[in-house]
Amino acid sequence: ITLQNFSKNSKVICLRGPETEHFVLRAATEEQLVASGLVINATLYFDCKEERHYEDKIIVFVDNNPVVVPIKVFPPSPKLEFESPVSFGISIPDGLVLTRYVDIKNNGKRAGNFRIDYAGDQPIKIFPCVGTIEPDCSRSIKIEFTSSDLGVWEEIAGVELEGSGYMELRMYGEVRPSSLMLLNISGTSHLQLINFGSTLFECEKFQPAVLFNNGPTSLGFVIILEEGGVGQEIKASEDKALPHSISSCITASPNQGGIGPYEKVVINFCFSPSSTFLQSEWERGKLANKEFVLFMHIVPITTVPSGRMLIDSQYIKQNKLTPLVEIGVTGKAVEIDVTVAPNILHDLGACEVGSITDTTITLTNSNTMPLQFNFSKIAHFTISPSSGKIEAGQDVQIHITFCPSQFGSFSKKVQLDILGIGNYITDTNDDPEPKIIATGKLKVLKQINIQVKGVCTVSNLNKLNKLGDINTGARKQTKFDLYSSIRPSNDRSHSLTVFTKQARYSYVDEDYAYTEEEQDEREEHRDKYKNYIDSLRQNRITKIKQREMIVYDTDRDIGIKPGCGLKPPKVKDSKKRKVPAVAVPPEGLSEKVLTSIELASRQASLRNTASNTNNIPTTTQKRKTDCDSALIPLL
Repeated sequence: ITLQNFSKNSKVICLRGPETEHFVLRAATEEQLVASGLVINATLYFDCKEERHYEDKIIVFVDNNPVVVPIKVFPPSPKLEFESPVSFGISIPDGLVLTRYVDIKNNGKRAGNFRIDYAGDQPIKIFPCVGTIEPDCSRSIKIEFTSSDLGVWEEIAGVELEGSGYMELRMYGEVRPSSLMLLNISGTSHLQLINFGSTLFECEKFQPAVLFNNGPTSLGFVIILEEGGVGQEIKASEDKALPHSISSCITASPNQGGIGPYEKVVINFCFSPSSTFLQSEWERGKLANKEFVLFMHIVPITTVPSGRMLIDSQYIKQNKLTPLVEIGVTGKAVEIDVTVAPNILHDLGACEVGSITDTTITLTNSNTMPLQFNFSKIAHFTISPSSGKIEAGQDVQIHITFCPSQFGSFSKKVQLDILGIGNYITDTNDDPEPKIIATGKLKVLKQINIQVKGVCTVSNLNKLNKLGDINTGARKQTKFDLYSSIRPSNDRSHSLTVFTKQARYSYVDEDYAYTEEEQDEREEHRDKYKNYIDSLRQNRITKIKQREMIVYDTDRDIGIKPGCGLKPPKVKDSKKRKVPAVAVPPEGLSEKVLTSIELASRQASLRNTASNTNNIPTTTQKRKTDCDSALIPLL
C-alpha cells in the first residue's frame, strides 16, 4: 500500500491495521510527518483458511482525520453468460425441423452448472438441459423447432446459471404459408387464363408469364396438364381422341425446376398445332377449327418429414403445404383456308415468239388473320404480282402471262407458297384475340400447285424466211449490229433483219473500205499467226505424250488392262478415328408438359415395384429359437 502527500503542506499520517487475524499490516504504527510529495509504503498480508468471503478495513489518520479503506476477499466462482433472444426467422408449415444453437460461456475461475426448463406449447426441443461448463470454456445448446402451425410465436425458457442466478432465454419466429403465384409478364396482376386465340396450323403462339415464389424457402415445381379432368370442354366435338391431340401440342419451357425464396422465373407457354405433334391427317382434321378449354396445374414439389419428394395435391391440402396453381388454357387451331379460283388447268392457248397471251385467277383468304403469298418463277410464264399480302377475308387478282421465247408446247406447275409468321409472342390478357407484341420470321405454311399450259407456233412467212436463210448462209441480225450500221463494212458477210428476214443494207465507204487484195492479205496474215500458235500447241502435246510413254509403257508392262477381274487389296486404317455418337437428351428434359394420366401410370408402376421388392419372407419364432440354440457334437 502506498500513501503519498499531494498537498502543499506537510501532513501527520498514522496507520491502523485490520482487526481480524486473517489480515496482517506491516508498517510503522506511530505518527509520521510526511512532507509534500513524499510517500509511505506498507504491506498487507492475507492468510486463507477456507474458501469463503472475507471483509475487513484499514484506517488512515491524516491530521487526526480518519480515512477508512475497506478490504474484501472473494472466493473463486463461475460466471456463466449467453446471448438472448434466439430468432428462427420466417418459415413455412412443411413439418421440417429448424435448428438453432446458443453458446453458454463461463468467464469465471471455477466450473459452473446450468439448467434449462421449458414448459411452453410450441414443438420446441432443447438439449442438453443440464450440464457443467469448465472455466474459460463454452458449450453449445441445440434448440429444435418443428414448423407446423401458422402464426407469429414467442416463447421463454427459464435458465438457472450457477453464479448468475435465474435468467430467461427468449425464442421467437413466424410461420407463414408459402405460395406460388403466376403473374403476367409485367408482374402487376395474377394470371388465371392463358388465351392463345386462333392459331394457324404449322404456326406457334407463345405467351410468357412470371412464376413467383412468395415464400421464404426454395421450392421445386412441375407443370402438369390435366387430361380428361373436370372442367375440360371441347366445343363442337365429342371425340375422345381429341384431348390427347391438343395436349401433345401444348408445351411449357421450363416445365420443371427449382425456384428460390421470393424469386421470379419466366415461363413460356406455347401452343403449336404442327405436324411435329400431329403425325396423321386424321388427328389434324379432328383438331381443325375446334375451340378447347383445358386446365394446367403448377404443382410444388414438397419434401415431407419422411424425406421423400412429394407431388400429391391431396397431401398438400390436408397438411397446409404450398398450394398448387391452377391455370385455364383456351385456344383454337385454325386450318389454313386459301382458295384459288378457278382451280382448273389454265390453258393459255397458242401464240408466236414475241407475242403474249394471259389469264386471271383469284386468291381468296378466308382466315381471320392476314397471310402472304409467293409464286415460284418458271420459264415462258410471267405472274403479276408474284408476291404480296392478302388481308383477312379479302381476295387478290393474279395475272398469268404466257410469253414464249422458243418454239414448242409447255405444261408447267406453278408453286404457290402461303407464308405466315412462324411464331407469335402475345400479351397475357382476357381478350378473345390476344394482342401481338412481337413477331418471328416468315415460314411456309401451305403449298398449292397451279397447272398452266401454252403452245408456241411458227407462221408460214417465218418458215420460208428460215429456209432461205439456210440456203444463202446469211447471218441473222443481232441487236449489237444496230450500233455499227455506218462504218467500214466487210462485204463478204451478210446479215438479215430481225422481223422481215430480208437482206440488211450495208453501207460501204470506198475511201476507207478494204480492197479485195487488202482483205486477202489480212486473212493470210491472220492465218499465219494462227497456224504458228497451233503448231506450238501440237509440239507441246507430243512431248507430254512421249514422257508418259517412257514412264508408264516400259518393257516390264505385260499389257494387263485394269478392270479385268483383278481386285487391289483393301487398305486397312487401324488408326481411323471413330465419330462420337451424338448425345440424346433424356425424355424428362423435353419441353412437353407432363399430363395427369402419364403421372398416374408412373406412380402405379412405382408402387408395384415397391410392393414386389418388399415381399421378404417373415421369420417365425421357431426359426429364431433354432438359431439361438447351441450346437454340440455327437459322441
